[in-house]
Amino acid sequence: MTDDEAASIRHIVEATVAEARAHLPGLVEELYVLVHQTTTVMAETGAGGYALGPHVVRIDLDPALDMVAVARRSVRHTLLHELHHAARLAVRPQEVALVSWPATAVFEGLASVFESTVGGIDVPWRAYDEDVIEAWATELFAQPVDEHAHWWRFAHPDGRTAIVYRVGSWIVDRAAARSARTAADLVGVSAEEVLELAGLDTWP
Repeated sequence: MTDDEAASIRHIVEATVAEARAHLPGLVEELYVLVHQTTTVMAETGAGGYALGPHVVRIDLDPALDMVAVARRSVRHTLLHELHHAARLAVRPQEVALVSWPATAVFEGLASVFESTVGGIDVPWRAYDEDVIEAWATELFAQPVDEHAHWWRFAHPDGRTAIVYRVGSWIVDRAAARSARTAADLVGVSAEEVLELAGLDTWP
């Protein structure tokens, strides 16, 4: 990475962290954003991200691409997603591990809704079909958390993608509509309470 690339990316990161703090005052003061060069990124964005905990967030960029162009296009909304995770993990550290599909759906749904609403972008993994999404949720919540977890998080053999993100976004949209609370307002609320706010407290 060149000095100019690093400076451009740093500017976007610093501005995005400041923007996120305005919505998520629970973000820890001592926060580190790591920029990781890897070819394993999302095809839709050319970037990726991971919240390692409340203090550390990683942003992935493919060095084979124009990293400044990708950063300008994708780092802000990707980082907003991961910073919501970081703020949630500050109060709910147990959610760093995948132990329950309902909890993971809420975790990813909250971050996806925050990413799209604050970021002002329609990310594809936030979209869902109202006619089928409740059936997807019922199916997802019946699954074990096992070696096939990536099917439900990323690409299912039947062609569906981002199932847990789409189900989670649907749950959070329902909870927000019924409670007049935003994804930022719900950052520390338990998955059980978010499901209840969504009118889905009979699951799982």
